[in-house]
Amino acid sequence: MANKKKKSESRFVGGANDYRFVSREEADAYVKKRRAEIAAYREEMIAERAKRGSREKFEQALAQIPDVEPEEHDRLD
Repeated sequence: MANKKKKSESRFVGGANDYRFVSREEADAYVKKRRAEIAAYREEMIAERAKRGSREKFEQALAQIPDVEPEEHDRLD
């Protein structure tokens, strides 16, 4: 039990050949940075898809939806 490290002392991170121990703060900063990069990528992808979209096609798709009252379990009362 004497050799047991606290969870907040270090984390093991790295690529296939680049493993090293880092502090909890470094690991948290890395995760925060990666999450921001992923969010920016997703926003870019959504913007690209929006550029390919067509209001006319959207309206055509909406026109195919029947204009009926929702079933009881689907209501937002």
